[in-house]
Amino acid sequence: NANQCLSYKLFRDAGLPAQRCNFARVSMNGQDLGIYTNVESVRKRFLRRHFVTGEGNLYEIQAGSDFIPDNVDLFQVKTNEAANDRSDLVPVVTALQASDENLPGMLEQVVDLDAFLDFWALETITGHWDSITGNANNGFVYSDPADGRFHFIPWGTDRKSTRLNSSHSS
Repeated sequence: NANQCLSYKLFRDAGLPAQRCNFARVSMNGQDLGIYTNVESVRKRFLRRHFVTGEGNLYEIQAGSDFIPDNVDLFQVKTNEAANDRSDLVPVVTALQASDENLPGMLEQVVDLDAFLDFWALETITGHWDSITGNANNGFVYSDPADGRFHFIPWGTDRKSTRLNSSHSS
């Protein structure tokens, strides 16, 4: 879908890690099956292209996962699955419990806040409602060992935004 490819391009153009995406005409046994979207997977190869190393923990954010004590176990580990060491999530949980006065400084140590603000804005601009910032779903977060901070990666921008009808009938 065009929305998906355009959304990822906007993220990349803003300097954020995002998938490559294109269209492919698919046929099987001589039968034309139509045009499909071809989206790059978020795995080690993707991580090595966007970060110094792809050796950090990559987590998929799914419904319910969040940086609160009871929900960090809901992040799905996508790299380093055998070790399943989620200790890198704890500093973010701790930072988010800081006072309003201390929150920005503590959070900046464990999350690339400038990039996150750009990420949040793009999720909003693209209408990606079923997202990390919109519905705590559909996305990835990568713990980069090079800078010791988390970086957010979009996923699932193939869903169209929904509009609520604000008119009433009498």
